[in-house]
Amino acid sequence: MADAGKARPELILVADDIPANVELLLDQLNSLGYETVTAADGPSAVAAAFEKHPDLCILDVAMPAGDLGVDDRSTGFEVCRRIKRDPRTSRIPVIFVTALNDTSDRVRGIEAGGDDFLTKPVDYSQLVELVFGMQRSVEGHIASTSWGSFMKDDCRRWKIEIHAGWSEAHHCVERTRDAG
Repeated sequence: MADAGKARPELILVADDIPANVELLLDQLNSLGYETVTAADGPSAVAAAFEKHPDLCILDVAMPAGDLGVDDRSTGFEVCRRIKRDPRTSRIPVIFVTALNDTSDRVRGIEAGGDDFLTKPVDYSQLVELVFGMQRSVEGHIASTSWGSFMKDDCRRWKIEIHAGWSEAHHCVERTRDAG
């Protein structure tokens, strides 16, 4: 997030192809004092991340992919992969905004390098909690060391395992409920 020596407010990239969704997020983020930059598709989101170096990215999962070579339903995941793969932007936290609620979709987001999820419609208090939480995150501080990089990879793997475990537990409960 923004360094104490920076004069500018923190910058958040909001990428979504639905103008009403963008407007809602911009209103909420601007009211909290953040500057924002927007993108309406995958290629412009990648370009904005590389050009503007935001402190946080909020990406819709399903938006036009353009020339990214993926299905429109997973564009946000690909944008995240590209942001996380480049050393200039790899430490920028990414929050996915999505209507997807399936565990496998969340696992795909974690595998792509995402840090968290907001479910549509976006709840203002959840948005505030996540954005402020990203500010306080120590991940950016530990990621600059080789030990931190190791820890970050382990944390991502553990998140995937936890989501898979919850999915299996959910299916077990459903099977038990169906049997009884």
